Amino acid sequence: MASTVAVNAIPDELKQRRQWVLWKKESRDGDSKDTKIPYQVGQTGYRASSTNPNHWGTFEQAVAVFTKTETYNGIGFVLSDDFVGVDLDACLNEQGLPLPWAERWIDRLRSTYCEISPSGNGVKAWIRGTIPSSVATRTVELYGTKRFFTVTGRSIGSTVISEDQTLINDLFHYATSMLHQQKSLDEDKRRQGYVTAALKAELERVKTAPEGMRNDTLNRATFAIARYIESGRLDYEEVANAFVDAAMESGLSSAEARSTVAGALRAGMENPKNIPERHAEVTAEKNSTESTQLVETPWWRQGVTLAELQQVEFPPLQWIVHHIMPEGVTLLAAKPKMKKSWLALNIALAVSLGGKALGRLEVMQGRVLYLDLEGNQRRIQHRVGEVLGIDVTWPEKFHVYTDWVQGDDCLVRLEQWMMMHPDTKLVVVDLLSEVRPPVDPRQNSYQYDRAFLVELNRFAERYGIAVLVIHHTRKAKGDDVFDEVSGTLGINSAVATMWILSRTNEGTVVLSLSGRDLIHDDPLALRWDAMTCSFIVDGTAAEASATAERRVVLDLMQDGQDWTPRQMAVDLGKTVNTVNQLLRRMVAEGVIEKVGFGKYRRGKSADHEIF
Repeated sequence: MASTVAVNAIPDELKQRRQWVLWKKESRDGDSKDTKIPYQVGQTGYRASSTNPNHWGTFEQAVAVFTKTETYNGIGFVLSDDFVGVDLDACLNEQGLPLPWAERWIDRLRSTYCEISPSGNGVKAWIRGTIPSSVATRTVELYGTKRFFTVTGRSIGSTVISEDQTLINDLFHYATSMLHQQKSLDEDKRRQGYVTAALKAELERVKTAPEGMRNDTLNRATFAIARYIESGRLDYEEVANAFVDAAMESGLSSAEARSTVAGALRAGMENPKNIPERHAEVTAEKNSTESTQLVETPWWRQGVTLAELQQVEFPPLQWIVHHIMPEGVTLLAAKPKMKKSWLALNIALAVSLGGKALGRLEVMQGRVLYLDLEGNQRRIQHRVGEVLGIDVTWPEKFHVYTDWVQGDDCLVRLEQWMMMHPDTKLVVVDLLSEVRPPVDPRQNSYQYDRAFLVELNRFAERYGIAVLVIHHTRKAKGDDVFDEVSGTLGINSAVATMWILSRTNEGTVVLSLSGRDLIHDDPLALRWDAMTCSFIVDGTAAEASATAERRVVLDLMQDGQDWTPRQMAVDLGKTVNTVNQLLRRMVAEGVIEKVGFGKYRRGKSADHEIF
């Protein structure tokens, strides 16, 4: 049923703007409550975006469509930069009088244009001014832009929109205080619910444990819950009695159960653990240039249209090492004794000092956290000395740790590190097995391999840094070099970039590349420089495997000019026919390219764009 609109009461300064839409109530899947959906004025039946001016129309157009059809419930206005929209929900009683909490706000809002909302129990107002960010509680909402308001014209205030920054500031402070208070209560309730559910689940595990694993299950389950006792949300005696009862129900004797529970409780309380944070994606208004909106967005509004996405300005992708290591997790895998730790050290030193990595690749300079978890300080000192020498000052912003925590604790510590050192650009983890959590028998191998790395990758991308994780490859050769990574494909699927360090039958060291953001993923040929104990990029693997004859051809084409077979034959001292055959083979291999009739040029695979 359409709402009535008191056209004459609406301020002219709103009517004169081309920011009008239509709206109607629609229920969405998964929500029993109707939602007000904006629709375009000029394209009947098409939804409107509050961020796309092409979807909006004039006041006259909106009123004309609304009055001529029974399709829509009302008209609406899209907010703009110079207005703040205030929405007080459920603030009027059945007689239309303000509820006690809202009286003072409605009295102050009468100095500007305000009206009764379509529901009859709310009030909307427009004020000239600005807010630092949108904010929405269950009863008070304030918006700047990228939001539409329904308009009824049922005015209860001034006929003009007034400027009142003080009122805006007071409302904003009131709303944010309410929101933080509610969030605190909700978070407290969530945390209590979490430990209660965790206790219930672990007790069930103990009760249903198979014979032969009952004591071990009791020990693990009690230890897991005991770590949360320090949070103050669980009572020691109640937890102890509950686990003893569950263990006896599974078949353990009272003496055995009490002994195991006592030891596990003591060990767990000596290793307290924080209740996990809620991992909710902050969506706010997807293309908002304002501060993050404080309201939690329901799932059905967490998507984004392409039209909205077109307007979003994302920060540029960070390349820690030019074109081969973007932000996110890069997995470096190789067989033992392939000098993969040396390769990681070479790159880490280059990032810390600035300049070039592997002799040719530009880096983004920044602080480095180096977790040398299979080594010791003596070894890392020796290796850095071999690379940099002892007569130079070693970098201050290169931090080495030879011991680190695992699993969730590792992620928490990394978050703390970034809080203390926001200029960090690279974290090196040597070795993956030293930081991921112990194997959980309840997880399948794929889930185990993937879970930790997914969270680590999210951490890296959130801060715009790279995390280089060292891992092993299997002994067996694979059809694809990336299939040789030790473990399941869960590892491959979880990381942003993969590097495989291997050696060809001819002895060439090759760094194979694959990644979501890599544009150039041709394998690179590396040369070990014994003088500096560093890897140097020699070129692409295809170029490195070229014959001596091909190398001469590529050297001649270094000038970037086009060459004919006849010119080439003179320089090579060969016949034109022989040179023609060689050039055709090199074109087929992609090392050079034919650029016209009888003319050839050095190809992209030979003159790689990353250098």
